[in-house]
Amino acid sequence: MEKKLLSKHIKNIIVLAVVCGISWLLLYIIGHFTVLHPNAYFDITKSIFLVYVVYLVVGSLYKVFHNIKNFDGIWRKFSLWWGNETPFEAICESFTIVTAINSIMMLTGHDTPKEGVFAYIHMMLRLLIISSIITIWMWKDILQWVKKSTFRFNIKSLYQLSKKHFFASISKLFTIITTVYCILVIAFYRILNPAGGIAFYQTLLGILAFTVLFMFVHPARRG
Repeated sequence: MEKKLLSKHIKNIIVLAVVCGISWLLLYIIGHFTVLHPNAYFDITKSIFLVYVVYLVVGSLYKVFHNIKNFDGIWRKFSLWWGNETPFEAICESFTIVTAINSIMMLTGHDTPKEGVFAYIHMMLRLLIISSIITIWMWKDILQWVKKSTFRFNIKSLYQLSKKHFFASISKLFTIITTVYCILVIAFYRILNPAGGIAFYQTLLGILAFTVLFMFVHPARRG
């Protein structure tokens, strides 16, 4: 039991070290092309630990409630929901939740808004961090998912709604829109000269609100 617990701790340390190392290297490279936020390295490290801790807690709750066969109520539903998550859904949902909370913190003064093009770069680094952590932890699920998946990309699957997949649909669409938006701004930042700041986080919450509204009024919801 002690060896198993020790191996888990070692695995967590290795995963954190790898993700932090990759993120710091990317920041170092990006710093040669644009001005970084003064606390860029600290913010990225904080984001990594925050996302990792949340993912560990959620994963632990799933294991606990999944093994309780007679457990009913909201926690049982949570266990079933988490157990049916695909890696892509887990990434999108984690990104949506963290981005929404962080944007609110920026607007309420609990965190410092990122300025200029770095705000958009920081957002993509966050997505990379979340993707890396979930990929490392769910690599077996990813292999199974790839084997079962066809390589045909069906755009309708991004917004096809049901009571079971409503939040997943919102998260996937929000993540895709935000990613395309940030990549376009980063690619053409010399022309667009983005200001970042509070307006950027207001835009993110606006995109999320639009996505939720779109899902509610879209005919697919009735299906």
